[in-house]
Amino acid sequence: MLLGNAHGGDAEEYARTAVPLQRIGQPEEYAELIAYLAAGASYITAQVVMADGGVFLLS
Repeated sequence: MLLGNAHGGDAEEYARTAVPLQRIGQPEEYAELIAYLAAGASYITAQVVMADGGVFLLS
């Protein structure tokens, strides 16, 4: 689902109402996660890392 589709395309409104952190994740935040995993998180295997501002916790 694209952000905001549930609210007529307004991604900021979607974030305020559906995302516990009440904002949309910034590219830098996703890049930090990718950099951490690429830099030597070799002991982490077969995991799904949720970077969704807490939306998964609500389901």
